Amino acid sequence: MCSALTVIVMSKFYFFGLFLFCMGDLFAQINDNEKHKVGVGIPEIALLDIESNGSKDISLGIEAPRQAGNSAIFEDQPVDNLWLNYTSIINSNPSSLEKKRSVFVKIASGVVPGGIDLMIKANDDAQQGKGSVGLPKVAWMAINSNDQELIRNIRSGHTGNGAGKGHQLLLKLRYSNGGADYNLLDANQNETEVVLVYTISDI
Repeated sequence: MCSALTVIVMSKFYFFGLFLFCMGDLFAQINDNEKHKVGVGIPEIALLDIESNGSKDISLGIEAPRQAGNSAIFEDQPVDNLWLNYTSIINSNPSSLEKKRSVFVKIASGVVPGGIDLMIKANDDAQQGKGSVGLPKVAWMAINSNDQELIRNIRSGHTGNGAGKGHQLLLKLRYSNGGADYNLLDANQNETEVVLVYTISDI
């Protein structure tokens, strides 16, 4: 009788131990996990270009007045078929939390004929992109050989790509010094060409 009882007790412990082993294996499967690192890179970006439905090269000129005694008149202006596009991602590290970018314009080569100014103005962004795009200067400004701020307060954003996106650029001529330099006009400067350069840069 004792031997039989002993066998029965051992059998119970055996099945109980088998049950715990299976449960332990099940819990081990449920709790198994793995991990790895994922590096995420965000580069600092500053890209800019000029877009147009036609040529990016434009012509501005003066034509004879309709009545003798009047000043010569500027033809077909302002020219408005150019669009400024840009993409920007800034690096706001702790030492430059207020970092912003601007677009500058200047005459890189050539000289505007005497007696006239080459003027530029940028319109508000056409809202075809995303993010924090810039604000244009309100007034017209005369372009010269020095960098002048055309658009300011650009942070991380993009304007969209192509004509009709970004900032529409307007260019025109005007008499310099309120017309007081009219005597400097000279027809031998009829084929003058200037090259404009636009730059996006940190402030």
